[in-house]
Amino acid sequence: MLALSPEELRIFERGVVLATQRHERESYRSNGKYTRFFHHCEFSVKYNDHVLIERECEALRRLYDVAIKGGATAPHVPRVVHYFNIPDGFGFIVMEQIAVCEVSNDDLCRQAASAVLWLREQRMDIFGSLGRTNPCHTVFQGGRAPQPFTTVEAAQIYLNVALDWVRQRRQPWMPPIADINLRDDTVVLTQSDMDRSNFGVALDGRPVIFDAATIQALPKTLADFTLLRTTAFARDVSVHLFKPDEIHALLMSASFTSLAEVRSYLRVGNDDLGVDVNGNVKSTRCTRAHKKIN
Repeated sequence: MLALSPEELRIFERGVVLATQRHERESYRSNGKYTRFFHHCEFSVKYNDHVLIERECEALRRLYDVAIKGGATAPHVPRVVHYFNIPDGFGFIVMEQIAVCEVSNDDLCRQAASAVLWLREQRMDIFGSLGRTNPCHTVFQGGRAPQPFTTVEAAQIYLNVALDWVRQRRQPWMPPIADINLRDDTVVLTQSDMDRSNFGVALDGRPVIFDAATIQALPKTLADFTLLRTTAFARDVSVHLFKPDEIHALLMSASFTSLAEVRSYLRVGNDDLGVDVNGNVKSTRCTRAHKKIN
């Protein structure tokens, strides 16, 4: 936390707000490179709607606490030094600025793989977001689940209800698609947004994890799907985590086929499938899928 008097803290917060206003003007004119993140003095600042950013701040603090316990074997995670918000406006996370060095794409992928592996070794007694938001994953419409599902089973029911709608649209000559089974998976921490901007390499050579908002506790199948069926950067990272035959087996697996079908359906369809946070099917139109998976 910032060791400032109340008056000094008010002046500091006012400076952050003014710097944010300046960043907003400059970022809007930056030819499609608009961001809500910038450096201010010796700190980094991230801002957004205060409800969303407050939950991201919670996620960042939780991830930082886990990383600190790991010592030098853990990646660097920015430490939150202050949080404040403007009523009915933006919230602001003020965090330590971690200096990073320029590295080749391959070195960044290796370090990102090291960070992903470290995340997978952690065990959290939750499902979904560290910040109590709806779970993030590419399979959901817009990359975020429509409900803050309370359990893996609840999310599985939702995905299989979507899969049943996929089946109803398929032609009779098409091969059958298997139900999605996540119950037997280990729940692991994973970065659901495998973008290169979410990783870095610190001056001491350790990896850095920048975005805690999309760090999720998810079944391993969903984590693997993120690595192998999303971005080019994710695929480059995956070669440092899996052997070639393991990658081939996962890509050809029934689970990946079913998840890909659900993702395609939800991208163009309605994500309100009548499934509540506990996995209860509220709509009678989905009873066939519900009976099949219970």
